[in-house]
Amino acid sequence: MNDKVNEVLNIVNEVIEGANVDESMISQDLQELGMDSITFVKIIIEIEDNYDIEIPDKYLKIPDMNTVEKIAEVLAELTE
Repeated sequence: MNDKVNEVLNIVNEVIEGANVDESMISQDLQELGMDSITFVKIIIEIEDNYDIEIPDKYLKIPDMNTVEKIAEVLAELTE
């Protein structure tokens, strides 16, 4: 598993109360695990702060970033 996935897993588990997302769940819809629009924004802010980046608006739709895998892919694209 790559570093971006691990980092996103850590952020998701910090932000979503009661979440215990592990590497076997990287394709699972985070909304099923308790992510709502507020926690989605918190995850985005945490990623932006940690990487000193701004995630473009085109990615800021929950269906486009509703799994750890999708978030990690966007993060990898923006930090390469």
